[in-house]
Amino acid sequence: MKTMKKLFALLLALTLCLSLGVCAFAEETEETEETTPIEAVEYFTKTYVVNNATNGTANIVPAETLTFTVECTGKPDRYTAGDEDDLLVVGDGNTYAVSGASLTYEIPLTFNGGVTTGLEVGYYYYTITEANENTSQGVEYGTTTANENVIYVTVLVSYDETNNNAIDVKMYLAQSEGVGKYESIENTYSLGSLTVSKTVTGNLSDTRDVFLVDVTFTSASAVNSTVSYSGGVEVTDDEGTVTVPASGTVDFVVNAAGGYTGAVTIAVSDGTDVVFTDIPEGVTYTVVEHDYTDGDENTANGGYDKAKYEYSDENETIASGDTDTVTIANNKGTEVRTGVSLDSLPYVLVLAAVLALGGVMIARKRRVEE
Repeated sequence: MKTMKKLFALLLALTLCLSLGVCAFAEETEETEETTPIEAVEYFTKTYVVNNATNGTANIVPAETLTFTVECTGKPDRYTAGDEDDLLVVGDGNTYAVSGASLTYEIPLTFNGGVTTGLEVGYYYYTITEANENTSQGVEYGTTTANENVIYVTVLVSYDETNNNAIDVKMYLAQSEGVGKYESIENTYSLGSLTVSKTVTGNLSDTRDVFLVDVTFTSASAVNSTVSYSGGVEVTDDEGTVTVPASGTVDFVVNAAGGYTGAVTIAVSDGTDVVFTDIPEGVTYTVVEHDYTDGDENTANGGYDKAKYEYSDENETIASGDTDTVTIANNKGTEVRTGVSLDSLPYVLVLAAVLALGGVMIARKRRVEE
């Protein structure tokens, strides 16, 4: 009887062990059947070239978000899901934010084939183009060394024979393996400068006189870098508070037309040159001096003739490498009265000549009579 009990206990224990083993195997089998994402990551380079930056290129690149378009130009015939364009993603949802603190950015390309059951082996071909959305004024978007605005990507999906024929993904920055390889897209950021100069003339002018000038910049797209100026005259009130600084930066805001406007008032005097630097290409400007014609010759900082403007660029538009100048001339003078009318001077000279000739003739006649 004892022997039977021992055999029964042993059989029960063995049954329990086998049942636990079956559960463990079932759990393990279920885990291996879970679908696993197939993913590959590669990078291409985004480069900015800055033309004519006055204060160096550090932190001069505009901070902006770039947009890219991904198109699948070829795929295996067996892949019919219809989402082949979406398998390859640039950056974050085909956008990438550049900080403006560098000239070079490494932008990720992610190929996500979804699950093992949905991806077919073969080659997938893609083109990536950067959208020229004129996000920032002065930037020419999306060119490569040999092929404008295009990055080619080839993705090879195959079986890994060394790993139980698991799906393997490789990505190449080329039209095909080793062919048409362009690894970077280049953006060019072009800048220029503007100088506002002042000259004062006239025998009643005072070189100590200070003139206020409004300088306004207008841009079709956002100005995402810093336009600065220096060289002006600092103006303070009676309490010593600066009301017009000698230097500063130009802040741009959205205008009624949907573009951007930056305005600043500067102070100038005779011989002053106020220089605005790092202005993006395509920005237009206006320069208008306040009115100083009120008063007469004895009016301090008044009584001047209407200001005259001389522009180096009649279009008043910044181009790459421009060093545009606007010279404002003010005159304040009066005619010096000498008591002699210069308008009658020729007649006076003729009369003097006649009198002199008459004197000579009279003198000669007396000599003859003697």
